[in-house]
Amino acid sequence: MEDKTRLHSDAKWTTLLLLILLEETAGLEYASYYQDHMVLQRAPQRALLWGYGRQIGDPVTVDVSGKGSVHTRIIKYTNGTGGVWQVKLPAVYDAGPFNITAFSPEGNVSIDDVLFGDVWMCSGQTDMAFPMSKVTNSTNEIHRSAEYKDIRILKPKEYQSATALDDLKGFDINWAAPSNESLYNFSAICWLFGEYLYSQIRHPIGLIQVSFPEATHFSPESSIPPIDQESWNGMIYPLSHMVTYGIIWYQGSGNLKSDYNYGYDFIVMMSNIRSLYRSKTLNETSSSMPFGIVQMGPITVPAYAGQAADFRWSQSFDYGVVPNGRLTGAFMAVTTDLVDPQSPDHPRCKQPVSARLVLGALNIAYGDKDVEFEGPYPNGITFVRNATKLMRIQYNQIIVVRSRSGFVFCCSSESSEKCYDTDKHIPAPILFHDQTSVTISYADCGTDWVVGISYDWSGSPCEAYEQCAIYSRDSGLPALPISTDGLGILGLLETIYLYPTGRQVVF
Repeated sequence: MEDKTRLHSDAKWTTLLLLILLEETAGLEYASYYQDHMVLQRAPQRALLWGYGRQIGDPVTVDVSGKGSVHTRIIKYTNGTGGVWQVKLPAVYDAGPFNITAFSPEGNVSIDDVLFGDVWMCSGQTDMAFPMSKVTNSTNEIHRSAEYKDIRILKPKEYQSATALDDLKGFDINWAAPSNESLYNFSAICWLFGEYLYSQIRHPIGLIQVSFPEATHFSPESSIPPIDQESWNGMIYPLSHMVTYGIIWYQGSGNLKSDYNYGYDFIVMMSNIRSLYRSKTLNETSSSMPFGIVQMGPITVPAYAGQAADFRWSQSFDYGVVPNGRLTGAFMAVTTDLVDPQSPDHPRCKQPVSARLVLGALNIAYGDKDVEFEGPYPNGITFVRNATKLMRIQYNQIIVVRSRSGFVFCCSSESSEKCYDTDKHIPAPILFHDQTSVTISYADCGTDWVVGISYDWSGSPCEAYEQCAIYSRDSGLPALPISTDGLGILGLLETIYLYPTGRQVVF
């Protein structure tokens, strides 16, 4: 009896050892994120596939059902054991679905139900991670998602690594069509962006959520000490082999203390991602891959509220608008008016955030220049020379006024050129308006110099949800927050234009 037990035990260990050896020396494989139900980038770009093999030098043929085959060989894997292979697929315009099969003398491996469309990455901080299960009207939103079977989602596991990895280390959500189960913990901003975008472009969309609590800048090449380099190594870098159409980015309050460095750091990060992804996809990902930025929303936490306006400004690299001379191929969604008293740190109504991002994507990423994606911004100021000390601010669009508050003058008795924190900051309610301008008064400055003017320049500037002062009549988008210094030295001029060059707010 003892011998039989020992033989049975030895057999179990032998079987286990064989399974381990087979796993370690597995034959032909795809990299982990090439899966059933996925979306690959559509033509004119050519999607890239890569994977693993044991026998260096073996030929590999990859066949896209009905669209042709491509050929390569297994080469030595310099970052691990065994070998790797990589191919560019034929350019595929049709949506699919397709079966894609790789063949070699070691065997074959297939991925099924593959669509060709546009692949968007959704990254950033906790606001990007905010799930569909918590969004406003979540039950109906998730239920309606079943209509969008040509949108597929992927959510890699959070993983940090001291060195850059070629492949991901696991998934919270494998590639999947939308369902109650798959969307419950998927990014609300990401899904709603894809849903609204699909309604306009009408071809498949792949959405990849890569977000981290308290994430900042993933770029290890930044001249500022890198933060979350381990996340870059473990999640951003591995996806660089996937041909990607664009990225949307939502940063949160965890970075408010870095406001003066943020604009520069973000541009470096954006440039590094574009360069890395283009290089790793053999020039298939665009060198000007579109970036959509969500400007920081309302901040009510006292410790952060005072820094929020400066941080929003730095998100545009001190231009106030995106795109601009430094942030090219990018677009920005203004969200300061999306107040949520019941959830002030993470507002639940993500629908307008995604809708505003889609307007920017249609214009910048898809070239539809008839789509208005920016709210009103000033293009001129007129001073009225009388005792009322009126100022008329002209806008570039037809506007509607929903509130009288938002403008603040900086009044100084010491300087005619610069606004300081110690100067008086006096609210200036809108007195009256017409279709393209508002009029305010600086009479309360008295004899002091008017050295600055700001609009919506605070942590949470709006009185209620979508109730800031100025909106576009046609698009419904809010006016952009602005702040300027130096009005005093130019006060004798009849008219001052805020955008003389490069669309930067300059006095």
